[in-house]
Amino acid sequence: MNIAVYCGALMGNDPDFNRAAEEIGNYIGSHGGTLVWGCGNSGLMNTVADHTLKAGGNAIGVIPQFMVDQGHAYEDVDQLFITETMAERKSKMIELADHYVALPGGPGTLEEIAEVMSYSKLGLHNKCCILCNINGFYDSLKIQIEKMCEADFVRKEDLSKIYFADDMQEVFRILDSK
Repeated sequence: MNIAVYCGALMGNDPDFNRAAEEIGNYIGSHGGTLVWGCGNSGLMNTVADHTLKAGGNAIGVIPQFMVDQGHAYEDVDQLFITETMAERKSKMIELADHYVALPGGPGTLEEIAEVMSYSKLGLHNKCCILCNINGFYDSLKIQIEKMCEADFVRKEDLSKIYFADDMQEVFRILDSK
């Protein structure tokens, strides 16, 4: 299974975020899976890749050339795709993944997972999209999506493949059911 993991290029200020990155990496690797990620060599991005590879999994990195030029590319990958733009990076990751997981992160993480959620709503894929709501990190987004439903911009049935998981065990249960 190819699992796209979107997450911060920084560690964040909560050690539980790093533990979550370790756990999803260990899960992917121990299940013979492949990590599809933005190929960053810092923060949570680095942690998830390290743990995936140490647990016996594979890693497919997708990174734009300008980030390679700036020295941000993780080097130990099984397959590397270098894109011209961030938009091409997102598109390639969506194409390569069987499912999508968002750990805590910044605006890039939010943008990436929002695009996947939008594609799900539009019926462009039938893959699951899991937001790891570690210590309530995505609570406000969950509330906003509920408001979108209440305002009739989104139908609840359009969100059937979008999950907010409060801990990593819930993430693993969802992935195991797919």
